[in-house]
Amino acid sequence: MRGVLTAVLAVLVAAPAAWPAVSPKRPSLKERVSEAVTGYILANSPWKDGELVVEDVVLRGGSVEGDFDELSIRSPSGLDGAAAGRVSVAVRLVKDGSEVGTVWATAVVRLYRDVVVALRRLRINDRIGPGDVRVARVESRQIPATALGDPAQAVGMLVKRPIRAGAVISSEYVKPEPLVMRGDRVTVLATSGAVRIKLPAVALEDGHAGATIGVRMSTGKRVAGRVESDGTVTVVF
Repeated sequence: MRGVLTAVLAVLVAAPAAWPAVSPKRPSLKERVSEAVTGYILANSPWKDGELVVEDVVLRGGSVEGDFDELSIRSPSGLDGAAAGRVSVAVRLVKDGSEVGTVWATAVVRLYRDVVVALRRLRINDRIGPGDVRVARVESRQIPATALGDPAQAVGMLVKRPIRAGAVISSEYVKPEPLVMRGDRVTVLATSGAVRIKLPAVALEDGHAGATIGVRMSTGKRVAGRVESDGTVTVVF
């Protein structure tokens, strides 16, 4: 019995394993087209200022006669003037130099940018601190044109309109802290050509550096001037 088992083991060890070869799975038409469309959009994208994500590539009809070894893509309307969103392209399938079919594909293109968002609810006249904001990646269609891109643009500013937690902070929702407050006594630097005169006045409104505000002169006359960084108001006559 021991001799039989030894013989069987010897045969098993000596005999080569005759496993059938497994052919690699060939990508489907959808997989090949999806990969090509994604590469085409990324390579020809007009959207350079952000992270581009191509998803949901869907075949929208067309015909294919037999296999193909090459494909080319074109966008009938071009990508240069397109907005991120839904993009359609024509995919030409070629075999041995001859076209064997054309299919249409639609892809969802999303563009993400880094913008400043609120970490907490901000109320009117709140002064924004470093812990109130952060940079987050947001899809472009949710970003206003006036969105802030750097936290330094928001820190130290006052809130003009309520901002919910997580919302993108726009320049329209914040304002610089005023240097001059309504009712403050200010010095007006009146200039006319080479003549420069300092006169007392009263501010009629709040104003930050660079802002134009109204002031009332000691004579009662109302004029408009620009607030300087030192709090004086320059009036040009």
